[in-house]
Amino acid sequence: MTIIHFVDMEKSAEEDNVEVLIKEPFLHFVSLKETTGAFMSETILQELETMSLSVENLRGQGYDNGSNMKGKDNGVHRKMMEINPRAFFVPCSTHSLNLSVNDAARCCLEASSFFDLVQHVCVFFSSSTCHWEILTHHVNYLTVKPLSQTRWESRIDALKPLRYELGNIYDALTEISDTTFTGSSGNTACSDAEALANGLSKFKFVTSLILWYKILFEINLTSKQLQEKNLNIHAAIQKLKQTKNILEEFRSDEGFERTLVYSLELAEGTDFPTEFE
Repeated sequence: MTIIHFVDMEKSAEEDNVEVLIKEPFLHFVSLKETTGAFMSETILQELETMSLSVENLRGQGYDNGSNMKGKDNGVHRKMMEINPRAFFVPCSTHSLNLSVNDAARCCLEASSFFDLVQHVCVFFSSSTCHWEILTHHVNYLTVKPLSQTRWESRIDALKPLRYELGNIYDALTEISDTTFTGSSGNTACSDAEALANGLSKFKFVTSLILWYKILFEINLTSKQLQEKNLNIHAAIQKLKQTKNILEEFRSDEGFERTLVYSLELAEGTDFPTEFE
């Protein structure tokens, strides 16, 4: 995908004032036969030449955080700067935020176990029309959604049904576990439903659900703001600082106590245990 970002200085017809406009038009998609830094760099140079745009006028580059794009030795940005040292590279701030959350969650066993259970719930209901029908009988407005492996902030969509329909989803699993199905697959479905229901009812899961919903809600807001057309660097830095402060607050004893208050409310409302095992 080819997008160029440039400054357009337009002179008013009635006045002598010059209006400075920042524009970022989408040009077209470019087919790639290879995804190496060298090949993509050559493709970019060819595209600029085709559009009669001099690489000497290039002042900035912005890509995602893939090694073939940002690699300090063989990435696209490095090869372009070898041609034009003034073409400074700025990584995608939204992608950087996404990778930070991704790495932070993967290094925590409790977080990995929590999201594995969320994913198993989605797979269980979506893999069978019978299971899905029972789910929709209990849940009217929200349906379980799969986890995104690349856009962590979008996992808020997967947690929202559990956050606000946890009791109903639990009831759906309980109904399936109590239903008599034919064949070995039916027994497996009952066993899986019972195991998932037991997992959802644990206070540790409820607390993790409250905590991660609050975290991803904030991350999602920040991610969307970082993608706004009119956002400037100063506003982006301030928003990231605000998000950092909120995450640090979650890590404090006071922040965790507030999380427990919401966890107790949710657990009591669904008749789940209200103590950690």
